[in-house]
Amino acid sequence: MLKKPTPSASAAAKSRANLATTLPMPELPQAFVFYDTETSGLSKAFDQIQQLAAVRTDVLLNIGDETTDSVVLRARRLPWVLPSPAAMVVTRLTPTDLEIQPLSSYELLASVTNRFEAWSPAIFIGHNTIRYDEEMVRHGLFSALQDPYITQLNGNMRADTLIMLHAVHLLAPGGVNVPMVPAINATASDATAGDNATMRLRPSFRLGDIARANGIPLNEANAHDARTDVIATIEVARLIRDKAPDIFRLMLANANKSHVLNQFQQPWLDFDAAGQIDVGDIAVDAELEGINSPSISDPGEYMPPFDPLLLGHVFGANAKLTPVLFIGTLPDNKNAAVVIDLTLDPDDWLNADAAALAVWMEEHPRAFQKVKINAFPILAPFSIAAYHRSSVLMDMCKLIAGVGAFDPLTGTHAIDGDVPTSMGQGATVTDTARTVLAERMLRIMSHLTVNPDVRGRVLSAFASRQKIYPLSPYIEENLYSGFPSTADRTLAHRMQAMSIAERVRHIPMLQDARLREHALRWVFADNPEALPPEERLRLTEWLHQRIRGNGDPEEKLPYLTVSKALEAVVEMHVTEREKLAAMPDAERTAAMQRFNALLDYFVFINESAQEMLDKQKALIRATNAITSGFDGFAPTEDTIRTITGVIQPRRSRSDAPPKTSGGAEPFDPDIDF
Repeated sequence: MLKKPTPSASAAAKSRANLATTLPMPELPQAFVFYDTETSGLSKAFDQIQQLAAVRTDVLLNIGDETTDSVVLRARRLPWVLPSPAAMVVTRLTPTDLEIQPLSSYELLASVTNRFEAWSPAIFIGHNTIRYDEEMVRHGLFSALQDPYITQLNGNMRADTLIMLHAVHLLAPGGVNVPMVPAINATASDATAGDNATMRLRPSFRLGDIARANGIPLNEANAHDARTDVIATIEVARLIRDKAPDIFRLMLANANKSHVLNQFQQPWLDFDAAGQIDVGDIAVDAELEGINSPSISDPGEYMPPFDPLLLGHVFGANAKLTPVLFIGTLPDNKNAAVVIDLTLDPDDWLNADAAALAVWMEEHPRAFQKVKINAFPILAPFSIAAYHRSSVLMDMCKLIAGVGAFDPLTGTHAIDGDVPTSMGQGATVTDTARTVLAERMLRIMSHLTVNPDVRGRVLSAFASRQKIYPLSPYIEENLYSGFPSTADRTLAHRMQAMSIAERVRHIPMLQDARLREHALRWVFADNPEALPPEERLRLTEWLHQRIRGNGDPEEKLPYLTVSKALEAVVEMHVTEREKLAAMPDAERTAAMQRFNALLDYFVFINESAQEMLDKQKALIRATNAITSGFDGFAPTEDTIRTITGVIQPRRSRSDAPPKTSGGAEPFDPDIDF
């Protein structure tokens, strides 16, 4: 048998481009905003944004004007935030970078709001932004009494190049070069025996690895600089658009949550009470007569008569595709769609009563899944993955069809067990799997149409299994505990333009306890003298405890303390001891100075917190002593300061950070620790 010639690379690219033009697209904003953050650590609730860079492009990914379509913002350290030593090493930030910046954290966040509003509507996008950077932005904005959901309001939508790359890897492997790296925690024991033994490998979607593997320039000296990472992310987006245009287009459509919900609902719209699915002029009844796969050699014919939906799972031990059918949305969250995994036989749960259904769901915890329709899910037609001959899809189809050995001459699999009546003996594994999926979907839809109470039973049982998180004792972790009232949101917006004194007077009017405490900290961070003495002392004691901990070294705190930071610095030094010993003398001296600078920096933070607490206590004592016996007349705090000589500590923007033991500039960024 003659072998069909492999299409050329240019022909394959042309086919992908033709395929992309056939995919339906919802209405989308006509601009992108690429952004990235560098932070003091990995805690979304307790760390802060130290740098944010953003660049606006047009719909063709062309960068706009440098002054109006680009911004880089840097903020000085909040008094109660301890930067992670590891983060300082990775981002190459020095104590000077953290202590002396023109913007406070609150001023940076206000600038983010102003710039993002000016650029709206747009698709806000970055590399791992949905899981990390946007969470940092949300928590930061909420702490600054700004709207945390700005990237989803005013016509804005969200996307993520990391999720796009996972989609390409799952649906159209080979479209983009994804490098393979040693698996995390892989050891020599994982290697295959023999002379050609190799370590277990996994695909890497890290920005730097993708850039290097695909020839995208990335200045390693500036890696983890927000602006550098934004430009690299734009190049990655262009790469996906050019190498996998159909997946780029498909995923962009998923930035529109209405489009995602419409895809879930479409099979139900095509289904009628007689048990039929209408797709164009084709009607498939419950006997599945006439289900056949069309040729996929021509991209113009890729749409089959029936196209199940595939949900991509990318974060976890194994990336996979799951065929799903929409059941409904959760009653208390219309952005949460509940779907059923179609790899499971529906007869096992369709006729179960409430008690039996609960037992079955306990035994199959992943059978019903929640999909956040507003979080850029990987949702694609079966036919897209079939067209690209996705290996992940083939693994799924083998599981569903129960296939035997693959015949390379005919390109088919031997089918184990009974073959569906509508399939010929030469059917491919994808034909068979698609037929099984269609039959299962029809059974589910037919049953739920006739028995609507079953749908409610499923949704109620699923909702009851959702974990309920109690309120945290830390307000930083309670962003998602509820929306502030309209009155509070209005007042918070007005407070942005108020003077410090006006802001302090309005803080008690906030009904939301989270906003009230955040507002007090906002004033305390940059203008502590504006607060009443008792409130200032309370917050100073809180800051002191936040920096130094509760005194129990074994207590698990969700934030970094001085003692833990110092331990981390020493541990890094011990880990790098052999590397230091092998360095030339000059480099080793510089590295040791950098190590000492880190130690000095955290000692400086600790001493500053203690000094602030001592002075606040002295000021309160002086206030009480002077005002007693004045029959209700109290001198101003300025008078008290003059009499007592107690000065409210406040870090000046020009204050120098602590010097290193060797007198050199701290934390030399050119020396790898």
